[in-house]
Amino acid sequence: MMGVVQERSIDFPAISFLPEMEETAEEYKWMDFDSVIGDCNISWVEEFYANAFG
Repeated sequence: MMGVVQERSIDFPAISFLPEMEETAEEYKWMDFDSVIGDCNISWVEEFYANAFG
């Protein structure tokens, strides 16, 4: 299947050590948004990062 990214799980809080991830998260204020929505809704963020940088 062309254009399909396999779903995978990543450790979102630990990902900020990567400079490009930290820069992207800061630019879009994702870490602030994550704090607002709480851990119960973190799966969509994990999925986004897994697909974007898989």
